[in-house]
Amino acid sequence: MLTNTPWSRATWKRVCRVHFEPRASSLPTAMAAAVCASVALVGCEEDTPATALPTTQAQAATPRDQVRELFVTHCAACHGLDGHGDGPAAEQLFPRPRSFADSPLRFASLKEGPDAAREGIVRTIRFGMPRSAMPGFEGVLSSEQIDDVANYVFEQGQGVAQAHAIEPQKMRRLISTVPNLERPGMIARGRELFSSWKCTSCHGVSGHGDGEEMNRLVDSIGMPIQPANLTSGLFKSGGTPSEIFRAIANGVPGTPMTPYGGLLLRDDVDGTTYTQDVWALVAYVRSLAPKWRTGGATSGLELEIHDLSSEAMLGDLSHPDWVHVNWQQVALRPTWERSAEPISAHVAAVRTGNRVGLLLSWQDGTMDIDKDIGVFPDASAVMFAMDGRVPAIPMGVGIDGSAPAGRVNIWLWKGDRQRDASAGQRQLTPGAVDADASDRFEFPVTLDGDGPRFEPNDEAGFSLLPSASVGNVHSDPGLALHAGLEANASGFGTLEYQSAENQGVRGWAVWSHGRWTAVVHRDAPEGQDIKFTRGARIPVAFAVWDGSQGHRDGTKFVSGWHWLVVD
Repeated sequence: MLTNTPWSRATWKRVCRVHFEPRASSLPTAMAAAVCASVALVGCEEDTPATALPTTQAQAATPRDQVRELFVTHCAACHGLDGHGDGPAAEQLFPRPRSFADSPLRFASLKEGPDAAREGIVRTIRFGMPRSAMPGFEGVLSSEQIDDVANYVFEQGQGVAQAHAIEPQKMRRLISTVPNLERPGMIARGRELFSSWKCTSCHGVSGHGDGEEMNRLVDSIGMPIQPANLTSGLFKSGGTPSEIFRAIANGVPGTPMTPYGGLLLRDDVDGTTYTQDVWALVAYVRSLAPKWRTGGATSGLELEIHDLSSEAMLGDLSHPDWVHVNWQQVALRPTWERSAEPISAHVAAVRTGNRVGLLLSWQDGTMDIDKDIGVFPDASAVMFAMDGRVPAIPMGVGIDGSAPAGRVNIWLWKGDRQRDASAGQRQLTPGAVDADASDRFEFPVTLDGDGPRFEPNDEAGFSLLPSASVGNVHSDPGLALHAGLEANASGFGTLEYQSAENQGVRGWAVWSHGRWTAVVHRDAPEGQDIKFTRGARIPVAFAVWDGSQGHRDGTKFVSGWHWLVVD
């Protein structure tokens, strides 16, 4: 958490200015939260549990029909009603959601016993799965509910055969003492083995997961699967030396990652087992990873609303009082795995008078503000569950035979609308100009006192703005100053933007030193919108689109559910 970050006023002002959503006067120097957040990320690692995981029980303490309801509400949208990985969200995700009923448990082998398998499932449900769209549920579901769902998943998958694995007692003995993995000779030996055993065919010569076989790999039920990008430092089966040792020696059941223990381990005449080659591979794999990783809470973070000293702060992200706002870090994971790895965002909730705002700051090396064929803008979104119940993460999607938990209210900011709002007119060409340095961009502000003007070309006897004439909010001239828009949804295919007269959300952003910082805000509304009543705990989730990676629609980075606490 970034709490009362001790930045001086001079440091706060020493960033590059970006002009965005127009106001009566020019915006002052842009917010240094982008710099603050990027500095805070250095040295962070993904959150790990502070205490040991509770031992799961063989029998659920909750009636099975209630456990199934939990599974349907929170899991079936991706994994399907019967655990076949065929939920309505499955086609939007890569890698595909796991099929518990048809393929073996991957990161919790039955070979190690039922309790160990259940604990592995608990860990995945609680903290999610890196490099996938699997969110965490800690802080969203209680420990008892997580245990119950884990038991339910275990029952769906326990009948599927597990791959051969080294006996648990022997494995515990082999990994009981971790050697010095920093020795140059150990890493060099691991590099040789990585090449000679053809690990490069899947993971690539440099470990980026781009080997020659990468596009031909499938799992045990024939679904495409991506080899791990070892340079990310994020390993689905665990990133400690012992966990990497286990994955190399035992493989990952149900995947092309086969066990190498029979090839690399050998028993000596004195009864000991030679393990140095496996540890050498562990040392080399760890040497490929960065010394720090992005972190952040995967779910269950409580965001308290900070009262701003002035409403003007919502339009001035360089205001010195921003240093007193509590920024918290959330993890964002890709819905469609590409070369990019998971990122994180710093978020804050603020209030001034009757107006509530959410801020997001995230790393993005390119500023994408254009939209055309094959060109996509950067964007962000905040999603609220309107009735207080936590729905399935894909926009409250409903499952056949089960109604969605409730509609969601979505506040979006988009880079192309930001560009148009800055110029006061729809633009078909890039509006950003390179100023004095490569990390400084300014948007021209050309508004006059009458606001933006959209002049249809009627020379041919018809308007060239047909979408505006039929009420498309994206083309409504009255919304030209809105870089933010508001929508509602209750599942896939139901996203509906509110009418122009009901568009109360305002949004704008700054891009500086490889980071976006965006704010969306509106008056605490009534009617169909989210209500910020005192004492409420509102489920809230976040999303980020990176245009340079081809992100659009369902392809994006997403968070798990968190809580907005209204005091």
